[in-house]
Parts: sequence; C-alpha cells; structure tokens
Amino acid sequence: MRRYLSAALVLLVLLVAQLGAQVPRFTEGDRIAFLGDSIFHGGKVHANLLLFYATRFPDAPIAVRNAGVSGDMASGAINRIEWDVEPFDPNAVVIMLGMNDVGRWLYGEGKDTPANIAQRKRLIDTHIQRTRGIVERLTQKPRTIILCTPTPYDQTAQRPGDNAVGVDDALATVAENVRKFAAEAGHPLVDFHAGMRAVLDEQQQKDPAFTMMDAARVHPDDAGHMVMTYLFLKAQGISPTVADMVVDAQGAKVVSADNCELSELRADESGVSFVYLARSLPYPVEGRAADALAWVPFTEELNQEKLTVENLAPGTYRVSIDGEAIGNWTSGQLAEGINLAVIRSTPQYRQAKEIADLNERRRARENATLRVFAALEHDVLRAKQVDTSDMEAVKQAMEEAIKEEQAKKSWRVNYFKNLTRAYLAEKPRQQQIEKELADQAAKMFELAKPKPRRVEIVRAENQ
Repeated sequence: MRRYLSAALVLLVLLVAQLGAQVPRFTEGDRIAFLGDSIFHGGKVHANLLLFYATRFPDAPIAVRNAGVSGDMASGAINRIEWDVEPFDPNAVVIMLGMNDVGRWLYGEGKDTPANIAQRKRLIDTHIQRTRGIVERLTQKPRTIILCTPTPYDQTAQRPGDNAVGVDDALATVAENVRKFAAEAGHPLVDFHAGMRAVLDEQQQKDPAFTMMDAARVHPDDAGHMVMTYLFLKAQGISPTVADMVVDAQGAKVVSADNCELSELRADESGVSFVYLARSLPYPVEGRAADALAWVPFTEELNQEKLTVENLAPGTYRVSIDGEAIGNWTSGQLAEGINLAVIRSTPQYRQAKEIADLNERRRARENATLRVFAALEHDVLRAKQVDTSDMEAVKQAMEEAIKEEQAKKSWRVNYFKNLTRAYLAEKPRQQQIEKELADQAAKMFELAKPKPRRVEIVRAENQ
C-alpha cells in the first residue's frame, strides 16, 4: 500500500489545477506578494517556496512578501492593495481568500435558518465579486496573478471541540467560483482546496481523527503548509531533480550527470571516488512538516538528489562525502540509486538546513513586525485616519479601540493590546526592518551556492 496520496488523486488535483493557465515558474528578479488572510499572515507556504527556490535555483534570486492579514476577507483586502501591496512593487501576486468570507459563524448545528442561508449566499457572491475587483485593480500594471482556492475547513475530522459543519461546503462553492474565474480570465490557478481535501479524505479513511489543521479546524499546521507547498510547486511543473549522477565503476567513467558536474573520477577494486558539484541543494524538511511526506509524494516528485553507481563488485559499500560517512549500501542498492536528499547527515543537507534556519528567522521577524503594522493599520488606524508616523496619536487611537472592544467583551481586546505594544516599539524602524529582511532573503541565495564535494564509495570491510 502506498504511504502517500494515491496516484489517481494526485492526477485529479493536477488536472483540476490546470483549469486556469499554467502556473509559471518564478524566475530571477521576480517579486511575489502573497495576498490573503491569516493563513498567509501567520503561515509558512510563502517562506517554504522562498526556501525551495533558494536551494533549487541559487543563481536566480527572487523576493517574496507576506501580504496576509488575519481575519481579512476579499472585501477588506481590496482596500489594502494601494498601501500594503503596491509599495513592494510585485510583478506577481498570489491571491487566496475565502476562509473568513463565508461567515463561519453562520454554520453549525441549529443555524440553518432562512436568514442565515440567505446571508451565506450573499457572502459567497460578494467574495467572487470582490476577488474580481482585486484582480482588476492589480492588473492595472502588467503582472502575473495567481489565483488560489481556499484551504479546507476540516469539518470531517472526528475530534472534540466546536465544529461548524457546512463551512467546508461553502468553501467548496467558493473554490468552484475561483476555478471558473481563473478559467474564463486565463489566470493561473493553484487548487489548494481540492488537493488538501483529497489528502484529508484519504487519511481520514484510515484514521477518522486525522487532521492537518489546528484545533479550530481552520489553519493548516506545518505539515498542512508543506502539503500546500507541494501543490503549488507541482502546479508550477517543477522538476524533481536536485541532481542525478550515474557512474560506471567498472569502466571508470561518468555515464550521466544531470544538474551537476563530476570530475576527478577514480575507480579500482575497492570502490569509486570523484568530486561532485551540484547546481542545487536538497530541500530540507524538518519537524512537523516532515509528516506531510507520508501523505504526498514531495520527495519522489520534487526532491531527488540521486546517486547511482553501476557495475560495482558485489558487497557492501560505505558512502562518504567530504570524509564523513553517510551510510552503508549494497552494490545492488547503489546500482538502483540512492536519494541523497533525504539523508540529513550529508554536508549539502546541512548547508540547506542553515539556509532554512535563516529563512525561519526572517519569516518570524516579518510576521512580528511588518504584518503587525499592516494588521493594526488595516483593522483600526486607517479607518480612524490616524497619522501612523505619530506614535502618540497611534497610542491614543488604540486606547480608544481597546475600550470599544472591552465594552463589547470582544476577544480582540488582548489581540489589540499585543499588536499595539509591538507597533509602538517597532513601527519607527519599518524601513530598516524591511531592508534587514530583504538582505536576509538575498543572503539565503548566496548561502545556497553549492560547493564541490568529494564523494567516496568504498567497500565497508576495507574501512
């Protein structure tokens, strides 16, 4: 039995994704903004994509900008374009909205009233109308628009806690509207809803309590964002090849080298050695995100650093890179090929992990500063026409807003308090922070330049 999403379901997801135009691969100099709600605001898919491009295409740097705001809808996002998207000057914008647009409070047991049903329809209709408006406004400049269907609301996981059954049916309608719009307007489409729904359905057949969402059933966890990353990259048609090298031990020759160069090849009765220079690094999958590798074929289809050694004398061989042993394999296994990308002890994986750590620091910093600024300005300050360069005026406006929320006994009291503290402390340094984050992103591509590695495949009994 396959450990991950069945081939038929993968094919279905990819066919659905192609209802719109082909999603273009990002190229050197691209600037991509991710416009959405909390799933972009606090999530990791944009950071995962930046990391993938840094490790796979280190000579073609790109820049990404998180333009998500928690709680936002298409009717709100359209008002943020001028001040939250355009200053970044993106030549591509990825749009995903819908989770809040459907009005989750209108769903659940006992809520199928005529008034609620009518309001649900109005909200769904408003979403696609505003989405069209967002695209119209963004395309006043020549740029690529990539539409995404919303991620699912996991109403099918058999877990304790509130469950607003019906929300995901509404999101399925939103997704279908986005698919139709993408097809009619010729915009590229990434179908997160169909792809993630397929994973949920398949895994919940095995374990009814399975989920890749948070306790609220709304936000994908790290593994869920890894599934999103897989779906996005597959929609872009990215090659699986990090590098693919085939060496003939008996003939002491390089049979083939894809996306890499091999030199100084030596072979004798004890084994083979050569210098290996790849053009890419493996993609490092760590922590909870690695759970997704059992659900979708990310490794098989997007992360192959393959070493094949033909015609070795029968036996067991130790493979070392830069003098460090990474494992033992039989001559038969080496003849079939081993995937170095999944071996965390290789120098190239450790190099990629260093870049991933820098990327996570960059992502967390962006969320804690720039996205705090945007959320507070979107939710309160711009509506109140506050001069955001005047910290005393900001403080007074937020004190009033917090009092208003306290009077309503709203959950947003502590949310606004936390945002205000961060805003007052960091907003005066916004330009400096933006430069620091841009420098970190650029450094990722510099650190990702592959290095020559000496590979040795020697009989284990000779060690």
